[in-house]
Amino acid sequence: LHRIIERRALESTRSQAVFTATVGVGAYFSGGASASAAQVGALHQQLVRLRKAGQLSGLEFWTPVVTYRFGKLPALAGSSQLRRARAGETVSEVRNDTLVVDVPVYFTASAKPSGVLSIALPYRLVSAQVAHDTKVLYVIVLAGFALLYAVLFPIVAGASRRLRRQSEENERLARHDALTGLPNRMYFQELLGQSDRARTAAIMVDLDAFKAINDAHGHHAGDELLACVGERLRRTVRE
Repeated sequence: LHRIIERRALESTRSQAVFTATVGVGAYFSGGASASAAQVGALHQQLVRLRKAGQLSGLEFWTPVVTYRFGKLPALAGSSQLRRARAGETVSEVRNDTLVVDVPVYFTASAKPSGVLSIALPYRLVSAQVAHDTKVLYVIVLAGFALLYAVLFPIVAGASRRLRRQSEENERLARHDALTGLPNRMYFQELLGQSDRARTAAIMVDLDAFKAINDAHGHHAGDELLACVGERLRRTVRE
């Protein structure tokens, strides 16, 4: 994303340079003829203001009959960038912390450019724009993560609590009798395997005539009896 922001900042700067070439500067040299002294003076004053504001390092306008140069520009003579601009391509390059944009200028409907405008801009302008846009991006991303966290955290926390309670309940049900709530045979075998058998005693309890109770009063009465016995056992012995 940072590289995309940097590329867009360069494209924006190139677009500004094209606008400056066609409207801001090219108008002073329409037709490729030399501009009047008043036009050159007005253009010079405008460029001075831009340089004082830190928005311009230098400018050079070239046609076969006119050459106008202002400020400091990296060497362009014979460069591949200048040759590409003369062929009709808008090109840009960073040279010594300076962004140089070469823009072909057309005064006629000819397919060949009438001249080339080279604009040198402090690269810090592009860097500042990239830094600002990147900062905005970071704020948006962090805000998005915070919002996502605020939305998802209660959902995940609630689901985690429910799963934990369900897991504990499933584990309890697997080790305890559903009717009496007492530890079942599986839990008994686990505890027996963990105990010191030399110091362990097991007591077996039987209910006299339990089958007769089931036959005479039904299994519901037998279940009530088992639940009552289980409660008495729970109150009598340790956990």
